[in-house]
Amino acid sequence: MLSQLQEHESMALRDLAEQIAVSDLQTDIESLSEEAIDEVEIALHHVHTPKLADAGYVEYDSHNQVISLTDAGRRKSIENECDHVGPQSSSRISVNLRPETVDLLHGIIRRDDRFDARMDYDDVISVVLSDARIERESEEEAQ
Repeated sequence: MLSQLQEHESMALRDLAEQIAVSDLQTDIESLSEEAIDEVEIALHHVHTPKLADAGYVEYDSHNQVISLTDAGRRKSIENECDHVGPQSSSRISVNLRPETVDLLHGIIRRDDRFDARMDYDDVISVVLSDARIERESEEEAQ
């Protein structure tokens, strides 16, 4: 859900349900039944969106049925994407990031005075991931 929102910033609940159903069922939109989309939409409305909103990852406008990604949600989406890393050696990792994720990382780096142009990119990623882990641990402690 966060990855779909990262691509669009905000989406109508129904549109998000369609995208998730297409992804989960590994099919195209034309092959989906209305019941399959309805099932995902109901789960989003009653379960997933409230949980993500409570965690601060999304904002949900229930009147217009629009879900928007927050800054915390963007960071969580990056963290989730980076969880799919594969070691290449004892000191380096390989991460495949979507272009929007790279743009988001660059935005974070430009706004954070801990980073400077002389830093190695691996050090920058390490700091960003460390921040995400600290934030996740703080959220878990708060629960």
